[in-house]
Amino acid sequence: MDNGALKKDEPYSHLRKSYVIFICTFDPFGKGLAKYTFNAICNEDHSLVLDDGVTRVFINTEGDKHRISKELANLVGYISTGEVTDDYTRQLDEEVQELRNDTGKEVSYMTYMQTMMEERAMAYEEANQETALNMLKDGFPAETIIKYTKLTLEQVTKLAASLHCVH
Repeated sequence: MDNGALKKDEPYSHLRKSYVIFICTFDPFGKGLAKYTFNAICNEDHSLVLDDGVTRVFINTEGDKHRISKELANLVGYISTGEVTDDYTRQLDEEVQELRNDTGKEVSYMTYMQTMMEERAMAYEEANQETALNMLKDGFPAETIIKYTKLTLEQVTKLAASLHCVH
């Protein structure tokens, strides 16, 4: 994250403060908190703090909202339910509605999401084919390869042919 944030030979202490915020609709740490805040601390000696200026905050929409500010609780409630409870969530809701009504942005977002899903599917398929090739090389039967890779018999047969293997 700090790549390019410092000029050559500039001291590490000159890094600007930054926040990385994750908004989760589940409890990422299972402790029931609505907010988890992390700063870099040495695992071996907790008195040593890496002053990198980065604070990581995890917001858990399912956590105990009594231990966070009212404003943050209102935001978390809005994310969970869409309920407007104050000026900030009202403004946020207006922005959300505007974006939802902007078909150009919706199409752009949907195209992006479709592209991401297609790339993920291609990567999954490639990984399964690579696994199947390795299994073929190690002499696994087609039935086992199909079971673990979810490839079809036709796909495994073609891969085997490409290796000049018969299974």
